[in-house]
Amino acid sequence: MAARLMADPASLAGADHTMFLSGDDADAKAQVRELLTAYGWKDIVDLGELTTARATEMLQPLYLTLVRALGHEHFNLSLVR
Repeated sequence: MAARLMADPASLAGADHTMFLSGDDADAKAQVRELLTAYGWKDIVDLGELTTARATEMLQPLYLTLVRALGHEHFNLSLVR
């Protein structure tokens, strides 16, 4: 997602989209979750240890393809469960 959306999730669909979280330090992840919640994130999915961040990095080609297709970067993914 674009940085401005990361800092203002409510600017898109009332913040009804997903942020993924990865890390090895439980205290650090708790602090990041607190910060994300303060920004307005409602759906934060903890993927687990730091190695899971690789999965979210692999979304970059999809992100860039969508930017070209949509003509803007004001979008995000939503995990439907």
